[in-house]
Amino acid sequence: MIKGKIKTVSSFTIGTDGFFIDVQFNQLGLVPSTLKGAMRTAISWAIRNGMVRGTSCDEIEPSRIAKAHGGKPCDVCSLFGYPDHEGKLRVSSGPNKDGMTKPPTHVVTHVSIDDEKGTAKEGALFKQEVVPPEEEFPFTVQVIGEEEDLCLALASLHYLRFLRLGRGGMIDVNVDKVVRNGKEVETGRVPLDLKWVW
Repeated sequence: MIKGKIKTVSSFTIGTDGFFIDVQFNQLGLVPSTLKGAMRTAISWAIRNGMVRGTSCDEIEPSRIAKAHGGKPCDVCSLFGYPDHEGKLRVSSGPNKDGMTKPPTHVVTHVSIDDEKGTAKEGALFKQEVVPPEEEFPFTVQVIGEEEDLCLALASLHYLRFLRLGRGGMIDVNVDKVVRNGKEVETGRVPLDLKWVW
């Protein structure tokens, strides 16, 4: 089990806790399935770039995953799951540091840019609701597997801070506790930076 927090470093737009068709009624937040998908992307990126040992099929299209595996699932799919296989990792998120499930938000105004001309489009002002920097989202990751699976999950959290989450949001990750076989693992023994960087 891994317990930690994700902190917004920039304006952050991601997730919803509701199922409303009208977007204006949906609340921003960190949805566990979004975090799991981002962790999967981060570890695939790290493996592809030779930063972590392991295998990744780099496929996201369900119909092509089995073909890419060639009979044996890659390490990433084995941990995170793939069609008809649940995987060994479960992610949950809880209330923020103030005990609130929904973070405070700000509204920022943007202008749409004409890519060809490099100028502002006429009448193309729009607003976006964002979570401000310095907001924290607690999370828990359950890993049902071997030590290698736990290490891969920790590496995915480490490399998650180098990617964008949501609509270009920058984040930082802090791991508070790692438990394996009922015993707490010293995070200093893990050869990755799992404390706040930003």
